[in-house]
Amino acid sequence: CFVQRGWAWNVFKAFSTVGQFLQVGFTTMTSLSMTPFMCYRHPTQEESILKYPDIFCGSPEHTTMKVFGSLLIAMASTFLVGCCYAAVKAPGWSGTSKLTAVRFLVVRFRPVWLDVEYKVEPV
Repeated sequence: CFVQRGWAWNVFKAFSTVGQFLQVGFTTMTSLSMTPFMCYRHPTQEESILKYPDIFCGSPEHTTMKVFGSLLIAMASTFLVGCCYAAVKAPGWSGTSKLTAVRFLVVRFRPVWLDVEYKVEPV
């Protein structure tokens, strides 16, 4: 009633948009998720987080950071596995609307055989 037909929600395009944002933030996300697991030892035999030396390993703050870091690692791993699955399945999805959902993965690439075809000189 309030939504025009041209503005209808397309789930596959939305999935591709979310995938693009996750792809852009993947390196930052994985780096940030590993921060709580990088501890170093002080001369006093206490351990602190490398990036945040005022937070001691084993403290309640560190435990909270490890929980959120683990969740972030799980999210990044799920995204990576999903991208690998989509990359393998994408050729079979050619011509379907599923390919729109993984457009963020395949839009910048072209088949390798195109390079070979254009580099071969006629005899």
